[in-house]
Amino acid sequence: MQNIKKIVFGLLILFSTTELFANSKVTICTDTNFWYPFTFTKNHEAVGLHIDIISTALRKLGIEPVFKPVSWQQCLMEAKNGTVDAIATASYRDDRAIYLNYPEGAATDRKSPWRVTQVEYVVITSALNPKGEKNDYQFTGDVKSIPQPVRVPSHYSVAEDLRNAGLTVKEGKSSIDDFKKLVKERTGSVVALEEIAEHFATQPEFSEKFVVQRRPLNLKSYYLAFSKGGSVKIEEAQRVWQAIANIREDQKIMGEFLIKY
Repeated sequence: MQNIKKIVFGLLILFSTTELFANSKVTICTDTNFWYPFTFTKNHEAVGLHIDIISTALRKLGIEPVFKPVSWQQCLMEAKNGTVDAIATASYRDDRAIYLNYPEGAATDRKSPWRVTQVEYVVITSALNPKGEKNDYQFTGDVKSIPQPVRVPSHYSVAEDLRNAGLTVKEGKSSIDDFKKLVKERTGSVVALEEIAEHFATQPEFSEKFVVQRRPLNLKSYYLAFSKGGSVKIEEAQRVWQAIANIREDQKIMGEFLIKY
């Protein structure tokens, strides 16, 4: 099925009579939250694996990306208003699809061929309970068993997923604040990327103070999603998604990217 989708996209690009990429630059907003290794800021500039993949794909098409790090809420708002051309990166949600263009199948594909990468969320719990005793909780796949409140950065789609499951969710301003509250209060949990949890585990202030549950919570495809009010037309977006897929499947290039993180 994925091969068929690639052929369809290729034909759409090949036979499109629309002039592609009238603009030489594309403005892309990114989240300033620490979303390691995918997107984060360094010296006030957007960096990360997703930035590397997108930048390389666009430049192969002769387009220069202009990244604009802002809060996630502002990033969504600017894409909605068309003041940026795209978001790097966003998972699919019906409410976002009102103002964002996603690749075909994004609403249903568990692992889209047009993704930038696949992202895995995990549950993180305090190593100790409020009494200072060992916390024996283990996540076995039952979402309703996750200790509450569940801390998630503000406006992340996984927060809505957890609320829909009936859980109490606290949205914080950043992942590091969520981890600090978890180890201080020793209650509830954090839902974050496995890579972020592994990174914080190496920091002295968090050493041996939390447990990353072995079973993943869920997997999501993350996309370069284009603003419907921006300057990038759907035919152009399709060509970019194909270029991203080509970069992601190039083991040599991806190996060079990954070694940096």
